Amino acid sequence: MKKRIALIVALGMLACGMTACGGSTESTVEPATEATTEATEESTEETTEVVYIEDESVIGTYVCDRAKLDITSNDAKTFFITVIWGASASETAEWDAVGHLDQDHVMHYEACRKQHVVYAENGEATSTEVIYSDGDGTLVFTDKGVEWHDNKEDAGKDMLFTPAPEEETTEETTEETTEASTEDTTAAEDTTAAEDETNAPLVGIFEGTYIESAGKGVVEIINNMNDTYTVHVRWNESAAAVNEWEFSGEFSGRQVLEYTNGTKTRTVYGEDGNATVDEDGNQTPYTVYTDGTGYVKVTDEGLYWNDEKEHIADDVLFVKQ
Repeated sequence: MKKRIALIVALGMLACGMTACGGSTESTVEPATEATTEATEESTEETTEVVYIEDESVIGTYVCDRAKLDITSNDAKTFFITVIWGASASETAEWDAVGHLDQDHVMHYEACRKQHVVYAENGEATSTEVIYSDGDGTLVFTDKGVEWHDNKEDAGKDMLFTPAPEEETTEETTEETTEASTEDTTAAEDTTAAEDETNAPLVGIFEGTYIESAGKGVVEIINNMNDTYTVHVRWNESAAAVNEWEFSGEFSGRQVLEYTNGTKTRTVYGEDGNATVDEDGNQTPYTVYTDGTGYVKVTDEGLYWNDEKEHIADDVLFVKQ
């Protein structure tokens, strides 16, 4: 009888020992699993971090069928992107944006603007319609060329842009170019002298697109063909909010356009890319004011915009593209 009792006690102690061992295993494994998961997440975050680089080799002109891609830059770090797609001889679809290049040679851009432009026979733009200004996407640089991935409407599907061929230069064309250059220089000197005498504005040199180095602001000047110009300014307040100004006037003092009719419009975009309400509950786009004053001045370096209403871009240089 004593032996049976001793055996039962021994078995009970063995069971308790096994239970204690099991509890010890659970407390050891669980913290290790959590630590491993945290380390994996941290490793994934480090792997997916995007680092932008400088690389001037991507600057240039690329073509694909009836489309042309121009990439320019002032510092090989912030890139100005323009895509022009000819729908016909007189109509084009045009995209412009600012992008940055990552370590995998992928250029990321956002706040892209698409326009429909109609041109006259003399090459002057007669009408410009902004389709949207909230596009985004990437340009992927490969050994074969540049792939355009447009997230807004997939405009670049299956398109591969390759470097534009360089024009062949012969002795004959070189001589013709030299002669033409000499004639142009003489004509330009005569024109300059005549303009100095009359102190008249220089016609035709102001029209175009000007972009500031950070890519937040774009100024577009349109020649109305009657000595007046329309100026459109687009300034990215944030990734989702855009402010736009429009005004018109004549260039005086040869390079200054003063205005008193500036209209400001504000638009806030939702995650779906459509205009939505702003932080104050206002449905956008809406007109902020219509009595803006100021001037734009064109210099040899580029364009300066003096906004007397809010001083948005004081001392900011916009470079002509």
